Amino acid sequence: MRPPHIHFRLSGHDDELVTQLYFDGEPLNEQDQFLQSVLPDRRVLLIAKLLPHPAELEPDSRLVIFNIVTLKG
Repeated sequence: MRPPHIHFRLSGHDDELVTQLYFDGEPLNEQDQFLQSVLPDRRVLLIAKLLPHPAELEPDSRLVIFNIVTLKG
């Protein structure tokens, strides 16, 4: 079983980026083969940071930050 995650595919004129977003605090992150194959100092870049729950969101929703940075496209 894999942890909850979201796949992203960004295409530009010359390049394509395919990556995955994982959620902070998920116990299955430690067992995910793809996530664990990434160097530890880079692994944190694939894990979305949970923000405090704003009152205006539905009770079961979550707010996260996940930056995607490209150098060129």
